[in-house]
Amino acid sequence: MSEYDDILYAPRFEPKHHPRMPLSKRAAQFAPFDALTGFDELLVETERDTEERKELSEDALEELNRKFMQVMEENSRVSIRYFEKDDKKAGGKYRTAFGFIKDIDLVRKRVIMEGGRHISFHNILSVEEV
Repeated sequence: MSEYDDILYAPRFEPKHHPRMPLSKRAAQFAPFDALTGFDELLVETERDTEERKELSEDALEELNRKFMQVMEENSRVSIRYFEKDDKKAGGKYRTAFGFIKDIDLVRKRVIMEGGRHISFHNILSVEEV
């Protein structure tokens, strides 16, 4: 008989007013610290796809200008496909804006949509009447 035989098989104490911590939370206390802080975010960022901005030919630019003049005369609803530069990576994404053109700013070389969105001329890929 050893010195601790009387307590070896004794029932475990259960507090009456304080519930036990779940095992999942207890395990988190002993998890190693994240030595590579931000690494997960960096992996997500590198997996995100971007596109390069397409340069339009002279003929395509003339056609685009003609469409703009037609749309402005008719004051019709349009869809403008344009390039939006990515803030974090090289390249960006092509987006489509729908609505009415409020104004064309020739000084700053941009289109102003009815909702206040500004689209630079050199980022516009196409204009279609909707």
